[in-house]
Amino acid sequence: MEGYSVHRLRTELAAQGLRYGMVGLFCTGLDGAVFTLLCGLWGQDPYLSNLLSIHLGILCGFFLHRRFTFRQRDRLAVRFLRFYAVGVSGLLLSQMALWVGVQLGAPLWLNKLGAAGGSAALQFCLNRHLTFQAEQNSRRCRE
Repeated sequence: MEGYSVHRLRTELAAQGLRYGMVGLFCTGLDGAVFTLLCGLWGQDPYLSNLLSIHLGILCGFFLHRRFTFRQRDRLAVRFLRFYAVGVSGLLLSQMALWVGVQLGAPLWLNKLGAAGGSAALQFCLNRHLTFQAEQNSRRCRE
């Protein structure tokens, strides 16, 4: 691990995780605001509202994570497709949580919050290792 100490790798991971969380909170807030606007204020179907709000959050997340969290500017199309696939996994989890919550009579906002928190760590790992991993990082991890 030429020139990289365990401490430095941990520090980089922690900083990246913090940036991921901050961007994630912003995009989740956007998702929640759009969901509330569509479903709560305008009376739209909660499943359609959830679908639309999450897609907006995924799009926002890709561009912000690309620029600020992972700082990768190459291979835009490949990275976007991978990020989108990871985001859709969160969408499926959210849709299932919403359905379960509706069946149980739980508040919609609580379902949204639970699904967002539950998928955040999984999505960070997938995006870090599959979507935004730089070539130098993949070589370093294999050594």
